[in-house]
Amino acid sequence: MTTEVYEFGEDFEKLILAYMLKDMSFCVRTEGLVKPQYFESELHAVLGDIAGNYFTTYKSIPSGATLGILLKDALDKKRVRSEMKADFIQLVKDVLKTPLTDLDFTVESVAKFARRQEMTAAILKSAELIEKGDYDKVEPIMQRAILVGSNDDAMQYDFFAERENRAKYREEVVAGRIKKDGITTGHRKMDELLYHGGWGRKELTCFMGPAKAGKSMSLIQFGLNAVAAGYNVLYVSLEVATKIIADRLDANIGQIEINNLPMQMKKASDAVALVESRAGILKIHDFPTGTMSPNQLRRLINRYKAQGIIFDMVCVDYADLMAPNVYSNEPRENSRTIYIDLRGIASEFNLALLTATQTNRAGFKEAVGKMENVSEDINKVRTVDLLISINRDDEDKANNTTRLYFAASRNQGEATITIKTNNKMARFMESIVAIDGEPLK
Repeated sequence: MTTEVYEFGEDFEKLILAYMLKDMSFCVRTEGLVKPQYFESELHAVLGDIAGNYFTTYKSIPSGATLGILLKDALDKKRVRSEMKADFIQLVKDVLKTPLTDLDFTVESVAKFARRQEMTAAILKSAELIEKGDYDKVEPIMQRAILVGSNDDAMQYDFFAERENRAKYREEVVAGRIKKDGITTGHRKMDELLYHGGWGRKELTCFMGPAKAGKSMSLIQFGLNAVAAGYNVLYVSLEVATKIIADRLDANIGQIEINNLPMQMKKASDAVALVESRAGILKIHDFPTGTMSPNQLRRLINRYKAQGIIFDMVCVDYADLMAPNVYSNEPRENSRTIYIDLRGIASEFNLALLTATQTNRAGFKEAVGKMENVSEDINKVRTVDLLISINRDDEDKANNTTRLYFAASRNQGEATITIKTNNKMARFMESIVAIDGEPLK
């Protein structure tokens, strides 16, 4: 039987490809349903095969850097005819810019087409079996075809069946052909301490410190470092106004003292333009304290997703100032649900989520903030994947240093990173001075 192709048209095929490259939930729900031979365009089929094979093997969508490696490999292996290379490159650009609209409709359209294909093939095969008298084989074939549809349950993982894929993934990482999917901190030595090679996708990282210790500055710094590396970042502030955040970013990028920005505006503008030329997307929103809930954050992310903007990281400055989706008379319950919902958002959208929290009163007196020093509710520690305390004593202030301590972690061991800080230029982390007391050369 000749395989039929999609009847959706070129634009809808591009939408399917956009979802395959940018949306984990689509890939989970349509795994096994999107086949290269269904695409009418030869180039669409190649790109669909690249995206589909990557998800099937690694149960993830490729990062920007990994996608570049996959595309280069496809071109090197002449999977695209030489006269079509320019068209293929343009296709990839068009697909990556395609807004993600109507997820459920797109999933259902793909599932209906795949079901029809399987039913047609099953009927033809059953006719052959009946003609041969193999009646017992007909029912299983028809049952399998009937069950074809979207995978709306949670993604299953067969540990033993995926053994070879795990080995292949690790081999590719070691060889440098695939990068770990962590979002870089901006500092290689710190990335190496983190399990995912950076901030973990589907994980919640929380910075803890006393008032005015640099929690907002840390979120701004790591958000900027991710953007400068090409990742898309959403920064949501519940405490600091957008204008102040923008001033801090200008000062940081231009290496200008904040108070001198008006006198050095051209230097700041030129420095930002240089970063922008190779940067990802940075969107900043501020909300009045106590008004933004996790559900509102989810809607904001979905709104950008509909425009084709997929965030790799979200910084919430900070979770203690959020409103719960549903208020409880018990303050600790409100806090608990906010953190649980934030971690759920990180998992739902396959992004790294960074936030901050205060230390409790006892923590103000400690030389190093530990997990028991978290304010209000210890459940925060149980929920977050990584808790990093921000520590500065008189000696640190004199030396312009700050100590970051991994106070609680799901995947990393304990570590203390001593960093150089320049508060006048809003540069929370200029460099790493030492790790666990050992100076870096």
